[in-house]
Amino acid sequence: MDRSVEPLETVYCPVYGTGETIAVPVLRQVARLRSAHQDIAIVDTEVFGRCLTLDGVIQTASSDHADYDAALLRDLSPATTSLLIIGGGDGCVAAAALALQPFLNVTVAEIDPAVAALCNRHFTRGIFDDRRVTLAITDALSFMPKHRFDGIAIDLSDEPVDEVGGQSVTKTYDALIARLPGWLNPGGWVALQAGAERVKPGLLDLARVIEERVTLVFGSAERDAVFVPSYGEKNAFVYLKR
Repeated sequence: MDRSVEPLETVYCPVYGTGETIAVPVLRQVARLRSAHQDIAIVDTEVFGRCLTLDGVIQTASSDHADYDAALLRDLSPATTSLLIIGGGDGCVAAAALALQPFLNVTVAEIDPAVAALCNRHFTRGIFDDRRVTLAITDALSFMPKHRFDGIAIDLSDEPVDEVGGQSVTKTYDALIARLPGWLNPGGWVALQAGAERVKPGLLDLARVIEERVTLVFGSAERDAVFVPSYGEKNAFVYLKR
Protein backbone atom coordinates (compact mmCIF):
# COMPACT_ATOMS: atom_id res chain seq x y z
CA MET A 1 0.00 0.00 0.00
CA ASP A 2 1.30 3.42 -1.01
CA ARG A 3 0.78 5.92 1.78
CA SER A 4 2.62 8.77 0.04
CA VAL A 5 -0.46 10.50 -1.36
CA GLU A 6 -1.34 14.18 -1.25
CA PRO A 7 -4.26 15.37 0.89
CA LEU A 8 -7.62 15.66 -0.83
CA GLU A 9 -9.14 19.11 -1.11
CA THR A 10 -12.39 18.03 -2.80
CA VAL A 11 -14.43 14.84 -2.95
CA TYR A 12 -17.24 14.05 -5.35
CA CYS A 13 -20.77 12.73 -5.65
CA PRO A 14 -21.83 11.57 -9.14
CA VAL A 15 -25.60 11.88 -9.63
CA TYR A 16 -26.92 9.13 -11.90
CA GLY A 17 -30.27 10.78 -12.60
CA THR A 18 -28.82 13.94 -14.12
CA GLY A 19 -25.28 12.99 -15.04
CA GLU A 20 -23.88 15.89 -13.00
CA THR A 21 -21.13 15.57 -10.41
CA ILE A 22 -21.35 17.42 -7.09
CA ALA A 23 -18.04 18.66 -5.69
CA VAL A 24 -17.77 18.70 -1.88
CA PRO A 25 -14.95 20.67 -0.22
CA VAL A 26 -12.84 18.82 2.35
CA LEU A 27 -12.28 20.47 5.72
CA ARG A 28 -9.77 17.90 6.95
CA GLN A 29 -8.28 14.70 5.62
CA VAL A 30 -8.34 12.18 8.46
CA ALA A 31 -6.58 9.29 6.72
CA ARG A 32 -5.71 8.24 3.21
CA LEU A 33 -3.91 5.39 1.48
CA ARG A 34 -3.78 3.63 -1.84
CA SER A 35 -4.50 -0.09 -1.62
CA ALA A 36 -4.12 -2.74 -4.29
CA HIS A 37 -7.70 -2.00 -5.33
CA GLN A 38 -8.32 1.73 -4.97
CA ASP A 39 -7.55 5.08 -3.40
CA ILE A 40 -9.17 5.18 0.05
CA ALA A 41 -9.71 8.30 2.14
CA ILE A 42 -11.61 9.33 5.21
CA VAL A 43 -12.32 13.05 5.26
CA ASP A 44 -14.33 15.55 7.26
CA THR A 45 -16.68 17.82 5.33
CA GLU A 46 -18.97 20.61 6.41
CA VAL A 47 -21.86 19.36 4.32
CA PHE A 48 -21.91 15.63 5.11
CA GLY A 49 -19.68 15.22 8.16
CA ARG A 50 -17.13 12.43 8.10
CA CYS A 51 -17.07 10.55 4.79
CA LEU A 52 -15.45 7.45 3.37
CA THR A 53 -14.38 7.97 -0.23
CA LEU A 54 -13.10 5.49 -2.80
CA ASP A 55 -11.19 7.02 -5.69
CA GLY A 56 -12.47 10.40 -4.56
CA VAL A 57 -16.17 9.43 -4.64
CA ILE A 58 -18.28 9.54 -1.45
CA GLN A 59 -19.42 6.07 -0.37
CA THR A 60 -20.60 6.64 3.20
CA ALA A 61 -21.29 9.78 5.21
CA SER A 62 -21.83 10.16 8.94
CA SER A 63 -24.67 12.61 8.30
CA ASP A 64 -26.96 10.15 6.53
CA HIS A 65 -25.67 6.57 6.65
CA ALA A 66 -28.29 5.74 9.31
CA ASP A 67 -31.08 6.19 6.73
CA TYR A 68 -29.21 4.01 4.24
CA ASP A 69 -28.49 1.36 6.89
CA ALA A 70 -32.13 1.30 7.98
CA ALA A 71 -33.27 0.73 4.40
CA LEU A 72 -30.83 -2.13 3.89
CA LEU A 73 -31.81 -3.69 7.23
CA ARG A 74 -35.54 -3.19 6.76
CA ASP A 75 -36.38 -6.88 7.25
CA LEU A 76 -34.04 -7.52 10.19
CA SER A 77 -36.06 -9.03 13.04
CA PRO A 78 -35.52 -11.15 16.17
CA ALA A 79 -35.87 -14.19 13.89
CA THR A 80 -32.59 -13.19 12.24
CA THR A 81 -29.75 -14.72 14.23
CA SER A 82 -27.11 -14.70 11.50
CA LEU A 83 -26.46 -11.95 8.96
CA LEU A 84 -24.17 -11.87 5.94
CA ILE A 85 -23.09 -8.50 4.57
CA ILE A 86 -21.50 -8.57 1.13
CA GLY A 87 -19.32 -5.47 0.86
CA GLY A 88 -19.89 -3.19 3.81
CA GLY A 89 -16.21 -2.69 4.61
CA ASP A 90 -17.03 0.64 6.26
CA GLY A 91 -18.71 -1.36 9.04
CA CYS A 92 -21.77 0.89 9.23
CA VAL A 93 -24.36 -1.74 8.32
CA ALA A 94 -22.79 -4.24 10.73
CA ALA A 95 -22.82 -1.68 13.56
CA ALA A 96 -26.42 -0.72 12.83
CA ALA A 97 -27.51 -4.38 12.77
CA LEU A 98 -25.88 -5.10 16.12
CA ALA A 99 -27.45 -2.01 17.64
CA LEU A 100 -30.83 -3.45 16.68
CA GLN A 101 -30.02 -7.09 17.48
CA PRO A 102 -27.27 -7.38 20.12
CA PHE A 103 -27.15 -11.20 19.93
CA LEU A 104 -26.76 -11.29 16.17
CA ASN A 105 -23.79 -13.00 14.52
CA VAL A 106 -22.54 -10.94 11.58
CA THR A 107 -20.22 -11.95 8.74
CA VAL A 108 -18.83 -9.20 6.51
CA ALA A 109 -17.34 -10.27 3.17
CA GLU A 110 -15.16 -7.36 1.98
CA ILE A 111 -12.67 -7.46 -0.89
CA ASP A 112 -10.31 -4.75 0.38
CA PRO A 113 -8.74 -5.22 3.83
CA ALA A 114 -7.49 -1.63 3.76
CA VAL A 115 -11.06 -0.28 3.68
CA ALA A 116 -12.00 -2.33 6.72
CA ALA A 117 -8.82 -1.40 8.60
CA LEU A 118 -9.12 2.32 7.92
CA CYS A 119 -12.82 2.47 8.78
CA ASN A 120 -12.34 0.32 11.88
CA ARG A 121 -9.99 2.97 13.19
CA HIS A 122 -11.53 6.20 11.94
CA PHE A 123 -15.18 5.62 11.09
CA THR A 124 -16.98 2.82 12.92
CA ARG A 125 -14.58 2.75 15.86
CA GLY A 126 -13.68 -0.88 16.36
CA ILE A 127 -16.62 -2.72 14.82
CA PHE A 128 -14.32 -5.36 13.33
CA ASP A 129 -12.83 -6.00 16.77
CA ASP A 130 -16.27 -7.02 18.04
CA ARG A 131 -16.42 -10.77 18.74
CA ARG A 132 -19.87 -10.91 17.14
CA VAL A 133 -18.42 -9.83 13.79
CA THR A 134 -16.42 -12.06 11.43
CA LEU A 135 -14.52 -10.28 8.67
CA ALA A 136 -13.85 -12.36 5.56
CA ILE A 137 -11.47 -10.77 3.06
CA THR A 138 -12.80 -11.99 -0.27
CA ASP A 139 -14.64 -10.82 -3.35
CA ALA A 140 -18.34 -11.60 -3.52
CA LEU A 141 -18.05 -14.32 -6.16
CA SER A 142 -15.22 -16.16 -4.38
CA PHE A 143 -16.92 -16.20 -0.98
CA MET A 144 -17.55 -19.72 0.31
CA PRO A 145 -19.54 -19.60 3.56
CA LYS A 146 -19.45 -22.51 5.99
CA HIS A 147 -23.14 -22.14 6.82
CA ARG A 148 -26.31 -20.46 5.62
CA PHE A 149 -27.68 -17.16 6.92
CA ASP A 150 -31.07 -15.85 8.05
CA GLY A 151 -30.45 -12.52 6.33
CA ILE A 152 -28.18 -11.26 3.57
CA ALA A 153 -27.46 -7.58 2.90
CA ILE A 154 -25.70 -6.76 -0.38
CA ASP A 155 -23.81 -3.51 0.21
CA LEU A 156 -21.54 -3.30 -2.83
CA SER A 157 -20.35 0.04 -4.18
CA ASP A 158 -21.39 1.10 -7.66
CA GLU A 159 -20.56 3.81 -10.14
CA PRO A 160 -22.20 5.25 -13.28
CA VAL A 161 -21.38 3.14 -16.32
CA ASP A 162 -22.83 3.24 -19.81
CA GLU A 163 -25.02 0.42 -21.01
CA VAL A 164 -22.23 -1.17 -23.05
CA GLY A 165 -19.68 -0.97 -20.22
CA GLY A 166 -22.35 -2.26 -17.85
CA GLN A 167 -22.28 -5.72 -19.37
CA SER A 168 -19.60 -6.85 -16.93
CA VAL A 169 -21.58 -5.38 -14.02
CA THR A 170 -24.68 -7.25 -15.16
CA LYS A 171 -22.72 -10.52 -15.39
CA THR A 172 -21.39 -9.99 -11.86
CA TYR A 173 -24.87 -9.54 -10.42
CA ASP A 174 -26.16 -12.50 -12.43
CA ALA A 175 -23.52 -14.69 -10.81
CA LEU A 176 -24.00 -13.21 -7.33
CA ILE A 177 -27.79 -13.49 -7.30
CA ALA A 178 -27.55 -17.08 -8.56
CA ARG A 179 -25.52 -17.93 -5.43
CA LEU A 180 -28.00 -16.45 -2.96
CA PRO A 181 -30.36 -19.46 -2.69
CA GLY A 182 -27.42 -21.58 -1.51
CA TRP A 183 -26.47 -19.02 1.14
CA LEU A 184 -29.94 -18.34 2.56
CA ASN A 185 -31.85 -20.28 5.19
CA PRO A 186 -35.52 -21.15 4.57
CA GLY A 187 -37.62 -18.19 5.66
CA GLY A 188 -34.66 -15.85 5.27
CA TRP A 189 -34.47 -12.47 3.56
CA VAL A 190 -32.17 -10.61 1.19
CA ALA A 191 -31.79 -6.85 0.68
CA LEU A 192 -29.70 -5.44 -2.15
CA GLN A 193 -28.36 -1.92 -2.52
CA ALA A 194 -29.29 -1.28 -6.14
CA GLY A 195 -27.83 2.10 -7.08
CA ALA A 196 -29.79 5.16 -8.13
CA GLU A 197 -33.57 4.97 -8.33
CA ARG A 198 -33.42 6.63 -11.76
CA VAL A 199 -30.57 7.11 -14.22
CA LYS A 200 -30.20 9.38 -17.22
CA PRO A 201 -30.51 7.78 -20.69
CA GLY A 202 -27.41 5.88 -21.73
CA LEU A 203 -26.39 4.80 -18.22
CA LEU A 204 -26.90 1.29 -16.90
CA ASP A 205 -30.12 1.07 -14.89
CA LEU A 206 -28.66 -1.14 -12.18
CA ALA A 207 -31.83 -1.15 -10.08
CA ARG A 208 -33.84 -2.55 -12.98
CA VAL A 209 -31.16 -5.16 -13.70
CA ILE A 210 -31.09 -6.33 -10.08
CA GLU A 211 -34.88 -6.40 -9.74
CA GLU A 212 -35.21 -8.48 -12.92
CA ARG A 213 -32.50 -10.95 -11.87
CA VAL A 214 -33.90 -11.39 -8.37
CA THR A 215 -37.40 -12.00 -9.74
CA LEU A 216 -36.02 -14.54 -12.21
CA VAL A 217 -34.25 -16.52 -9.45
CA PHE A 218 -36.73 -16.16 -6.58
CA GLY A 219 -40.02 -15.57 -8.38
CA SER A 220 -40.73 -12.16 -6.87
CA ALA A 221 -39.03 -9.02 -5.59
CA GLU A 222 -39.98 -5.78 -3.90
CA ARG A 223 -38.37 -2.43 -4.61
CA ASP A 224 -38.17 0.79 -2.63
CA ALA A 225 -36.07 3.95 -2.64
CA VAL A 226 -34.64 6.26 0.03
CA PHE A 227 -33.18 9.72 -0.50
CA VAL A 228 -29.53 9.80 0.57
CA PRO A 229 -28.25 13.42 0.61
CA SER A 230 -24.59 12.48 0.18
CA TYR A 231 -25.57 10.59 -3.00
CA GLY A 232 -27.54 13.56 -4.30
CA GLU A 233 -30.60 11.45 -5.14
CA LYS A 234 -32.77 8.50 -4.12
CA ASN A 235 -31.03 5.16 -3.73
CA ALA A 236 -32.91 2.03 -4.79
CA PHE A 237 -33.17 -1.13 -2.69
CA VAL A 238 -34.46 -4.52 -3.82
CA TYR A 239 -35.88 -7.01 -1.29
CA LEU A 240 -36.89 -10.62 -1.29
CA LYS A 241 -37.99 -13.22 1.22
CA ARG A 242 -37.57 -16.93 0.81
